[in-house]
Amino acid sequence: MVKLAILHPDVSRNKALKVNSFTATDLEILQEFEKQTGSKWKVLYTTMNQLKKMEDEAWSSGTPMATGATLRRIWAEGGTLYEKRDNDVIEAENVVDTLEDAVVEAIKQQTKSMI
Repeated sequence: MVKLAILHPDVSRNKALKVNSFTATDLEILQEFEKQTGSKWKVLYTTMNQLKKMEDEAWSSGTPMATGATLRRIWAEGGTLYEKRDNDVIEAENVVDTLEDAVVEAIKQQTKSMI
């Protein structure tokens, strides 16, 4: 993505670009890990109401983790922070990794650190 931003200075100069490879829910990510590892994962669930309560409490108490709580809620809802991405302005719509690619890399990194 950085290369593409450099190749499009007219739209990227002095601008924070909002780009991403994919958007996935927690469940989609879990399913991809289970598929690639070939095993069922033991999962503990937090309801959306519990997550929202934790987020509200974090903001009320002024904890530095409040932003992380908000991001977790947004991602659990299957969303992103932004309504629109900038992938199209740097011609990156078809130059993105997939969830499958990201899980392959995550597994590779974890197994490498175990050796």
